[in-house]
Amino acid sequence: MAAPMASAAAAILSSLGLDTAAKVEAGLRAALRTFPAYNAKYRDFFSNGKPWSELNCRWPNRSVTYACGDGILDLAQVQANISPPTVSGYYRVGQTLKASTGSWNASGRGLSYQWLSDNQPIDGATSSTYKARGWDLNHHLSVRITPKVSAFKPLAKTSAQTPALIQAKSTTSISLPTTISHTKRAYVSVTVKATGYWPTGELTVYDRDKKLLSVHLTSTSQHGTRTIKLPALAKGYHKITVQYGGTKYILPSTSPMKQIKSK
Repeated sequence: MAAPMASAAAAILSSLGLDTAAKVEAGLRAALRTFPAYNAKYRDFFSNGKPWSELNCRWPNRSVTYACGDGILDLAQVQANISPPTVSGYYRVGQTLKASTGSWNASGRGLSYQWLSDNQPIDGATSSTYKARGWDLNHHLSVRITPKVSAFKPLAKTSAQTPALIQAKSTTSISLPTTISHTKRAYVSVTVKATGYWPTGELTVYDRDKKLLSVHLTSTSQHGTRTIKLPALAKGYHKITVQYGGTKYILPSTSPMKQIKSK
């Protein structure tokens, strides 16, 4: 490669972050393209109305390669970041976050993902998406994008950190009959949902502001649902709600009110 071009390219690579002579040399070599192949030792062509001959550096007679060098320096092959990666989604436990690589020169040569928690790599988290787990609560996530070409791996770029992850959001819903005989006991079906979880925890049933009873959503096998037998209800109208108490990783929630008539 021509010395002035190589020197200028070396300065560019150094400014990008290849901070040693060995890294710069590796980057220059990784930016080489092979010479074009022609069917003869020389290629004759016209340019600006004048005849030219070009040495075929890939002619099988390798004795000509001393005049060519190792290849054509092409800075379009350098995997350098243009705009930084980003993380999008809802920053809650149980939610799936998505990484964008940002914009890269020569992105077609391949890029890899590594998710980080408080700037530390998360084992096995190497895809474009990441489902936040309980252990991510109160931690900051980010993603590091690394070129797959070995010489350009030092040019990896990390996204800004997310806000600290908060608890998963829950919703509680109930169903029960609209009327019942006062001589019988009604059943209320409760469903608690939280993205990424089968919720467990305490359920408290209220008739308006009066607490009727509490039960526990005890097992993941219940998949966030439970049918509760209510105490006997006096004749008249009753307004039933169920409050889910939440857990370390899931926020509490209260169902909409349902009215039942005991007659």
